[in-house]
Amino acid sequence: MVGEKLKIFLTKDPTFTISLIGALGSCLFGRFDVGFIDSKVILALFGLMVVIEALKSMGVLKWLADRLTVITATKRQLVQALVGLAFVASMVLTNDVAILTLLPVFLLIANQALTKKELVFGTVLLILAANLGSSVFPTGNPQNIYLFSYYQLELLTFFGWVLPFFLVALFSLLSLTMLVPNQSFHIEQEKKQANISWKISPWFSLLMMLAYVTNLLTSWWWVGLAVGLVLVSFPKVIKKVDYLLLGTFICFFFIVGNLAENEELAQFLRQSVQNASMTLWVSAGVSQIISNVPAALLLAPFTDHGRAMVLGTNIGGMGTIIASLANLIGYKVFSVYSGDQKGRFFTYFSVVNFGLLAVFLLLFSII
Repeated sequence: MVGEKLKIFLTKDPTFTISLIGALGSCLFGRFDVGFIDSKVILALFGLMVVIEALKSMGVLKWLADRLTVITATKRQLVQALVGLAFVASMVLTNDVAILTLLPVFLLIANQALTKKELVFGTVLLILAANLGSSVFPTGNPQNIYLFSYYQLELLTFFGWVLPFFLVALFSLLSLTMLVPNQSFHIEQEKKQANISWKISPWFSLLMMLAYVTNLLTSWWWVGLAVGLVLVSFPKVIKKVDYLLLGTFICFFFIVGNLAENEELAQFLRQSVQNASMTLWVSAGVSQIISNVPAALLLAPFTDHGRAMVLGTNIGGMGTIIASLANLIGYKVFSVYSGDQKGRFFTYFSVVNFGLLAVFLLLFSII
C-alpha cells in the first residue's frame, strides 16, 4: 500500500523525481548544506503561486475571454483576440495559468467556429503566445524569477534585455495569426453569467509580490503579508500550490551547489557557457532535453552572461514538447478536448516551434 502510493507520487512529476535522485546523489558524494538553497527564490515562487491561484479562481481571465469572443466577427479575429490575451496575461499571471484558463475557453469555442486544422493551429499559437509573453516580465515564469534574483537585476536592465525579444515575439505571433482565414463565424452564446469574483485583496497581494521579486520590497515578511491577505478570502488555494515545483528548485540548488564544488565538472560547465553566444545556444539546447527551468538552475551559476542566459532559456522554451512545462500543460488540456487530433497537433507544434526556435537563435546571436 505504502509502496504503491510512493510509486504514484514519484511518477506524478518525472522532473521532480529525477531532480530528487540527482540531489540525493550529489549530497551523497558531496555534502548536504542548506546554504545552497536560495531562500528568496523559494519564497517568491511560493508567494506568487498562492496569489496566482487566487486570481485564477476569481474567473477574471475567463470573463475577459468570453467578452472578447462576443466582439470578434471573423475566425482570424477570434484567434488573434485569445492569442493576444494569452500573451499579455502570461506576463503577470505566468504562462501556466494563461494556458490552463484560456485554452479550454478557446477549444470550446473553436469546436463550434473553426475547422479541425484551424483549431489545432490556434491551439499551438495560444501555447506559444503564453510562453513568449511570460518571457518579457520577471515574474512571467519560474526561470525568470530565478535569474532575476540570481543576477540581482534591476527592473530597467531586465526590460532592456527583453525589449527586442518582445518586439520579435509580437511580430511573429501577428504574422502567424494572419494565416488563419479571415472568414466570419457564428456560435451560440451561453446565456449564463460567468462565475466571477471582484475581490481586491489578491490584486494588492500581487503588487506586493511583484515588488518583492523586483527588489522594491526586500523583507521576507512582505511575502507573509501577501499570502495572509489571500488566505483570508481564499483559504483553499494553499492546497493548490505546486509543491513539487518548489521541491524541484530545492533539489537543483543542492545539485548545483555540489557541482560547483567539484572542480572538474564546474570547469566543464564554465567552458560550455564561457561567452554570450555559447551561453545563448547551450542554454537553449539544454532546455530541449531537460526543459528551460532546470536548464536555468543548472547553468546560471557557471556564467556571468545573464542576458544570454535569460534569452537562451526563454527561447529554449520553443522546440520540443518538453522544452517548457507550459508546452506539456497545453498538450494535456488539448488532449482532453480534442484527443483525436494529437497527431496533427504534434506536426503543427513541431513545425511552428522549431521554425521559431531557429529564427530566434539566429537573430539573437547577432543582436
